[in-house]
Amino acid sequence: MLETRGGLKRPTKTITKSLSLAVLYKLAQYPFLVLFVLFVPRLMGPEFYGQYALLISIVVITTSLIDLGLTEICARFIPELRVSGESQLLVRFSSQILSLKIVVSFFTSLVLFAVVYWAYSDRFPLPLLLMVSAVIVVTDIGSVPYAIIFGLNRLDYYALRDPLRRLLSLGLIIILFNSFGLLGAMISALVVEGSLAALYFYWSKQYFHRNEYTINLGSLKPYLQFGFLFYICWWLINLWQRSGNILIEYITNDPRQVALFDVANQSFVVLMTTTLFVVASLIPFFTELSLAGDRREIEKWCITVIKYIGIGFTIILISFFTVGEDLIGLIFGNKYDGIFANTIVLMFGIFPMAVAQLGYTLSVIMKEPRKYFYCILSAFIVFILCALLLIPKYKALGCSMAMSISYAIMAITACMLFKETIWLCLPRYVLSMALGVIPLSVLFLRDGLAINIALVTGGVVIYLLMLIFTQVLNMGELKAIVNVFRPVTVKLENNS
Repeated sequence: MLETRGGLKRPTKTITKSLSLAVLYKLAQYPFLVLFVLFVPRLMGPEFYGQYALLISIVVITTSLIDLGLTEICARFIPELRVSGESQLLVRFSSQILSLKIVVSFFTSLVLFAVVYWAYSDRFPLPLLLMVSAVIVVTDIGSVPYAIIFGLNRLDYYALRDPLRRLLSLGLIIILFNSFGLLGAMISALVVEGSLAALYFYWSKQYFHRNEYTINLGSLKPYLQFGFLFYICWWLINLWQRSGNILIEYITNDPRQVALFDVANQSFVVLMTTTLFVVASLIPFFTELSLAGDRREIEKWCITVIKYIGIGFTIILISFFTVGEDLIGLIFGNKYDGIFANTIVLMFGIFPMAVAQLGYTLSVIMKEPRKYFYCILSAFIVFILCALLLIPKYKALGCSMAMSISYAIMAITACMLFKETIWLCLPRYVLSMALGVIPLSVLFLRDGLAINIALVTGGVVIYLLMLIFTQVLNMGELKAIVNVFRPVTVKLENNS
């Protein structure tokens, strides 16, 4: 049942227990990210941090390679298994998936160890390479209960992992790096991933049983087939976002350049994934509208949501343009000179990325994962080609350029494939960004951190006044969006 608020409809009932709490948890990682950026790169120094970023990139790419589309599989089939009323089927499904992942992760870690030992044995000691393989095994096995929690629709537990990971990582990496160097940093990653895996296994322990720990590929085949295309998409995304570090290191052989790109890119990725989480959280609501045949209402919501994302991104851009260079210099010092330029180039990618994220949401609603796959594939190919051309000349900055260009290509592809809806969103989205050009003129008055902070405040106020004057900013729409993310009180069977 839908209720109208602020010219938009909102659901009075959803299957989400506490979407607003999940969004809050997702946003809660930002303070820890800021503290991580403040302390860790400076503590390690550019060379050690570049090496650490390279090893973590190997972990992320490898775990995405063996992901198997597990999150989408659980999101699609666990609700069905619960509705069937046969709890044993869900236990069998979870236990067999876990058995398969254990075998796959151990085999992959052995193969990876041989590869990285061949490639990096002259750069990294043997214990460090063994630690990388161990982190991969623990992270991949821990992804099983995490996906089960998502399939059980516990978005509050599901979203808690990111802030917990950042909180634990921050404390452990500072302590262990000071004691054991780069090996200590990787030990901290192993401890953090192991702790998170243990926590999520505890929360989902009733869905695993040792009598069901077998691998029956015949019974798992329908699930794996369903998740295959999503798995390819997820692997490409992680490879796309993380291969920059590897390409920079391979082409320049300079860990400092890896660090300059990684600090900027990690901040950008967190902003991007948080936005995607918020947009994707509307999928149950959009699905309800789709089942009701209310396509026009979906279009109205898409126009509204992406417009306010554009407003938020524009405020971030104005703020970073004005005070970013001062803050980066204050935080990192001269050793990390170059982060600001890399971040500015990447910041231009957030605007097309919002369009691409809308394309992802539409692909789920319309059951067209192939279109989303085409968007990612086109962006990944363009990134690799541009990175190979630009990194030799511009180093880390060239990789940032390649990343922003690939985001633009992904957005263009999404516009082409979902033109019926996305084209309707673009006029208000572009207007929300265009109005930010005038406040950006304060850049010509920049002069010291204190003055720049005052300029940011004035620029943002001017921007908001312009939005209100042109009626781009609508309080009724804002209230409707907030209402969608309010906690609901619908209780679900076996939700705890």
